[in-house]
Amino acid sequence: MFLILIKILLEARASLELAYLELAYLGLNAKQLRNAPKDDGRAIILVPGYMTDDYSMWPLGRYLRLGYRVYYTEMGRNLGNVDIDMVRLGERIEAISSQL
Repeated sequence: MFLILIKILLEARASLELAYLELAYLGLNAKQLRNAPKDDGRAIILVPGYMTDDYSMWPLGRYLRLGYRVYYTEMGRNLGNVDIDMVRLGERIEAISSQL
């Protein structure tokens, strides 16, 4: 049980380190991002990569809010359960579509 807790904490630490690196990268490229073309307010949904969650998508989502209506999956960590996640993602997209 203790080893499992340590593994979970180490995994969480790795996610935080990655988030800090992403934020640093965005900071270094702030000028290019400010000058990037904007869009017309279309809705988009950000789907996190394997073993990440919506929190890892926040920096991108904040930037995209400059021209898009940004939505997140709200599905928790992407554990690679493709069949189940595709159904849940479809349900999320339907819920978002009904709000538009």
